[in-house]
Amino acid sequence: MVSQLLYRVGVVDSPVNMPPGIALFHQYKKDAKALDLSNKVQQLFMDMFDQLMQSAEQSGTKRIDPEPYLDEAMRLYGPAGCLMSIEFIKLLAESQEHSPWGKIRQVDWKDTRELDDLFKSEHLATQYGEFFDQRFVTYLERNFNDIDQVHWRQFEGLTAEFFDRLGFHVEVGPGRKDGGVDIRIWPTTGQQDKPPTVLIQCKRQKATVEQVVVKALYADVSHESASAGLIVTTSRLAKGAVAVNSARSYPIGEANRKTLKVWVEAMRTPGSGVFLGE
Repeated sequence: MVSQLLYRVGVVDSPVNMPPGIALFHQYKKDAKALDLSNKVQQLFMDMFDQLMQSAEQSGTKRIDPEPYLDEAMRLYGPAGCLMSIEFIKLLAESQEHSPWGKIRQVDWKDTRELDDLFKSEHLATQYGEFFDQRFVTYLERNFNDIDQVHWRQFEGLTAEFFDRLGFHVEVGPGRKDGGVDIRIWPTTGQQDKPPTVLIQCKRQKATVEQVVVKALYADVSHESASAGLIVTTSRLAKGAVAVNSARSYPIGEANRKTLKVWVEAMRTPGSGVFLGE
């Protein structure tokens, strides 16, 4: 049950908690040589386990450093053994991540956050992100189609979070009565006395975004002397909107549903880097 729950909210990559030895057996049972090597590196880990635990206790971190184990696997079994031992370590960590009794979660959260907040709350403040909770990113990476039900304010927070992680200075509007501009972006902090680089309009909707939105955003870009505008949508621009944007050479970009999926996948692991995508 715990494994299923962790999988559904995106914490683990499989709904099944399989011990590493059994996982390796099923993976290599048709390759006798590889299966034998997997058995050897597992036995080596068991033989070195007390030594690794003692080193962890002496370091004061209580974290096992696998490097001595990997070095020994390399010495005994060569590059193939080292790679197999890395695979074993990864599977062991994944198995412990599934455990309801485990204490090795990647992040030891200091608070709880209701999943309902993603769909019902306008509250953006979080300890795990500037504008959007990292736990919501994790959830959406596994359940991306739920982005259609995300609260419109949380959708603005997701967009702002993406650009904040790119290193921009981001200002999110009040949410209501914002004049049509949801987010303003500058290259760095301290430039807010200058026109914004990008004005963003967020559209969390199933219907395509019509040309009236493009025209309105262009008017805001011109009014604020911004360099460009961006429409971020869970849908896409309508054909008419694309046509008028192109014909009039508006400096308006589009981040559609496909782009959003790329953003969420890139934001899944903090610090891994994000990019604009298609």
